[in-house]
Amino acid sequence: MNPIIFLIPVTALLIVITLYTLLLKKVTDKKIFKRFFLIMAVISFILNEFWELVQMPLYEQPIYKMGHIAFCTLGALADMIMVLLLYVCFGFLYKKAFWVWQSNWVKILVVMLTGAAGAVLSEKRHLLIGSWAYNQSMPIVPFVNVGLSPVLQFFLLPVISYFLSLYIISKFYNYTIFNQINHH
Repeated sequence: MNPIIFLIPVTALLIVITLYTLLLKKVTDKKIFKRFFLIMAVISFILNEFWELVQMPLYEQPIYKMGHIAFCTLGALADMIMVLLLYVCFGFLYKKAFWVWQSNWVKILVVMLTGAAGAVLSEKRHLLIGSWAYNQSMPIVPFVNVGLSPVLQFFLLPVISYFLSLYIISKFYNYTIFNQINHH
């Protein structure tokens, strides 16, 4: 495994930490935001780990052995960091830590397209440096020549992670608290 593969996730993690800290300063109820963020991280990791394992047969040498599963787990961890990066970047852009509470279909579509574009760039890089290769069963996205599965992963899973987290956290707090939060 090439150590350069860790450069982007580590850089992304540092950006996530920085933007998370800045967003945390803007909320009145830090406890809710911290819990929401933690739930989002856990859900994102679980969804990405599942996706990584399910899509494994679309790659060369798809062996369900400990080494391959560990590689998928590292990938899911990097994917989780990227999902969090998308969230905090859009939070910083919209100047709201809880932007997902007030999202509309345009904001969601922009997040989905940004995630897909990031997946295309990431796949291009990983294919170029030889981190992995597709087998003949991987559907290829025309014009960009990367696998459909990883592009769909980042088109869908960030938004699913955000809304599942929103649903879970809303079960623990009443609506009036969320109304107060959304105005800050």
